[in-house]
Amino acid sequence: MNTKLLSLLLIFALAFSFSACGDDDDHHHHGDNEINIIIISPQEDMIISTEEASIVLISVRVEATEENHDIDIELHPEGDHSNKIIDWHRHTHDQVVEFTEVVDLSGFESGTEFHLEVTACIDHGCEEKERKHIHFTLE
Repeated sequence: MNTKLLSLLLIFALAFSFSACGDDDDHHHHGDNEINIIIISPQEDMIISTEEASIVLISVRVEATEENHDIDIELHPEGDHSNKIIDWHRHTHDQVVEFTEVVDLSGFESGTEFHLEVTACIDHGCEEKERKHIHFTLE
C-alpha cells in the first residue's frame, strides 16, 4: 500500500515538473521583448491588376528580440470582416515567424480594397500587442 502511494506521489510530482506553455513562463521575458512586423507583400496602397488577381502573394515576417507568442494574420475586403480570405493563428516561441501564402482574389470586382492586418502578442499573457496593417486594391 505504501509503495502504491509513493508511486502515485512520484507520478504527480513528475507531472507537475513538466509544464508546457503556461502563465509562469513570463519569468524569462524581463519585459523587454520587442516585436517587429514586416509585411513584405503586398505593399501599402499597392494596386494589383485583375490579370494578376488569381496569384496574389501574401508574405509576412514577425521578428522578436526574445520570442514570439500568439500571432494572427487576417485578410479581408475593407469593411467586410466576415469575409476572411486569410484567418491564420499561430502560437509559437520561435524568434522569427514567416508566413507565405498565395491567394486567389479573382472572384472580387475591380476596385475592391483589401485590408491585411497582423497582430502579435509581445508578452505571453497577450496584455501588450504589436499591430501592423496595410491596404491594397484590385484594378
